[in-house]
Amino acid sequence: RDRYVSTIKNELRLYKNKSNLASRPIKSLFFGGGTPTRLSSNQFSELLTYLQNELLLDEFIEISSESTPDTLDDEILEAMGNGGVNRLSIGVQDFHDEILQARKRGHTRQQAINAYYLARKHGFNRINIDLMYRLPKQTLENWEDNLRIIGELKPDYVTLYHLRKERRSSLGKKDESEFPKKEEAMEMYIRGLEFLINSGYIQISSNQFALPQKEFIQQEGKWSLGNELLGLGVSSYSYFNGCSYRNIGRFGNKQDLEEYIKRIESGNLAIESGEKLSEYERMCRFAVFGIKTSGVNNGGINKQLFLEKFRIPINNIFRETLSELEGDEL
Repeated sequence: RDRYVSTIKNELRLYKNKSNLASRPIKSLFFGGGTPTRLSSNQFSELLTYLQNELLLDEFIEISSESTPDTLDDEILEAMGNGGVNRLSIGVQDFHDEILQARKRGHTRQQAINAYYLARKHGFNRINIDLMYRLPKQTLENWEDNLRIIGELKPDYVTLYHLRKERRSSLGKKDESEFPKKEEAMEMYIRGLEFLINSGYIQISSNQFALPQKEFIQQEGKWSLGNELLGLGVSSYSYFNGCSYRNIGRFGNKQDLEEYIKRIESGNLAIESGEKLSEYERMCRFAVFGIKTSGVNNGGINKQLFLEKFRIPINNIFRETLSELEGDEL
């Protein structure tokens, strides 16, 4: 892990040497796409300090980190708080031990609840909880119980993920009978949506919900404002200087990790695939992300911002498509 932290630092150094990164203001940092809290507190602090020293950070920067309940303790939470992390996401998935065991998760229901309260004790006032529906052994009854617990904890942000069965994964090999039916999964989502809206949450996107003034700045910047982002580390995704690309490691195996480290240590970026977007493709990207923010009480495409960015009204570009959507009352 020390070698991996050093590699990420070297990757950032490469970007600073090869691009205009050093002069660009950074409004958010996000640690995730894995479980960064599996780093030791010293490793996490080392990486965070390096990023803060090397980048031009905004005075009111959001620094967010993903985590799992089994990796959160006093030591890591103190290191994160002291380092400026001001938003925490906890990957709970479910609050029922039999479901967590079936998913081979490293925590229990009580550990998840304890981790949440421990983070609150350490001063984290912007906490997201990830829940997942259509898990093996999951029922509508225990999904309702999940929502009840959310109502009691009252996290600042809630994300509802629909389970995707990847063919290469152990879940992908399970028989369909072990999962809730598609109709049940849809009912879980609808109940979650209604519960959160009725509990005072704002729908940020189809599956993300925030209490007022507790929005996810990094996500808002990407979806609503069309901001760029730079990903560091194995399997990371970037939209930087008009290019959309990803690093080596899409499937997260050890060989990919070794190849990523090898590339960076040889003085090269570890990009696996990507493309430079045309003006029209960038318009499409802005519009699609805007649609992602459409919800019960939030968002949609910001037409004024589109005009400012591309110097042409969005209706001139997507007139036919927008007419069709309006005709379908979408």
